[in-house]
Amino acid sequence: MQAKSSRTNYSKEQLLATVRDLSAEFAKTHSLHDLQRTFPHQEMARLKASGLLISAVPAAFGGVDFSFSDLIETVSLLAQGNPSIAHMYAEHAIITKDIVSRVPKQELRETLYYEILTHHTYITAAGSEKHSKGVLAYETTFTPIENGKAVLINGKKFFATGAIASDILWVPAVMEGGAASCFVATRSQGLTVLDDWDAMGMQATWSGSVEFKDVRVPMERVVPATTDPRTLEPDQLFGPMFQTAFTAIPLGAAMSAFNHAVEYIKTKTRPFPSSNVGAAAEDPYILRELGIMKSYLSASEMLVREAARFIDHACAMREKLPREELMQLRVEAMSKVAQAKLVTTETALRVSTELFKICGARATLREENLDRFLRDVRTITVHDPIDYKAKLVGECVVRGNYSYVPFFT
Repeated sequence: MQAKSSRTNYSKEQLLATVRDLSAEFAKTHSLHDLQRTFPHQEMARLKASGLLISAVPAAFGGVDFSFSDLIETVSLLAQGNPSIAHMYAEHAIITKDIVSRVPKQELRETLYYEILTHHTYITAAGSEKHSKGVLAYETTFTPIENGKAVLINGKKFFATGAIASDILWVPAVMEGGAASCFVATRSQGLTVLDDWDAMGMQATWSGSVEFKDVRVPMERVVPATTDPRTLEPDQLFGPMFQTAFTAIPLGAAMSAFNHAVEYIKTKTRPFPSSNVGAAAEDPYILRELGIMKSYLSASEMLVREAARFIDHACAMREKLPREELMQLRVEAMSKVAQAKLVTTETALRVSTELFKICGARATLREENLDRFLRDVRTITVHDPIDYKAKLVGECVVRGNYSYVPFFT
């Protein structure tokens, strides 16, 4: 494998401007994909063609080098159009931003960047396993073959978000008793993406199973345990990054639900007989609820942005601070992410639930499909219990440290 170089023709400003247009476009088909349980193939093709997948490639390697704050802003905006697509983009962006950038093999790192820049290659993760002993335990194996020149992957992954649209899968597993990961082409012989995702929400992510049966991967594409996001190293920020994205997704979905509710009240909701107003949009109780929703959404947005900015700061300090100070910085980042997730989860659930109260009974009709927001929000927010987020913040307040596996924070 020989590293190559390329440069993008896109600017950061162009890509950021593109996000709103994509979000509005994806919003038009969100309900249909949810009702029919279909994968947004055309929308993902548009995402690739837009150039947005290069957003996390560093400028030094020919990309535009979005800050983490830029990435989270993009995730939130895309979620306002279709949370499933926002989730798929987030997987690629954070893997590129943090996992690829920290790959110790220079040629592999540069090759992956080149593939993203020149072919709009979409990378997602096949990490979690449905029946392993623990959430972070892996039973998928890499077996070295050909005198160490390659490995064979065997096992089955689940929650492989966007795998059906992917070009490359990042796969963590067990190799010779230790941890390792690899970047494998999705169309490799022996690799099968299954259609077995059937959740109540986030249906268009296609986050089902990927089977590996003697899938051969050159050793050049295998990464040792030094980049394992489950480690306790103080410079490991993959977990806080991932959890911030999982906070921006329900935030975007809730914002979209709120906007739909406002439009519905203006155009469809009829005033309650005893309200003594001429239109539902003049009902004081509806206005009160909208005011509460908007205020909590604004607060959530500020908390998510603050968490993202702090992670940008922590990233900038990775090579500048001693281990103890870097660990403390990471604890602060984790606490800010936890606070954002706690408030945003409660807000998103309230907005996506209470919209029916203020829109009225007709809003519950299947033809309206407004419950898709609630189902999407509830599905994405149970990935990481907010009770542990609250406990983490309390620990940081009282003791100044934590006792959690980093990936979940």
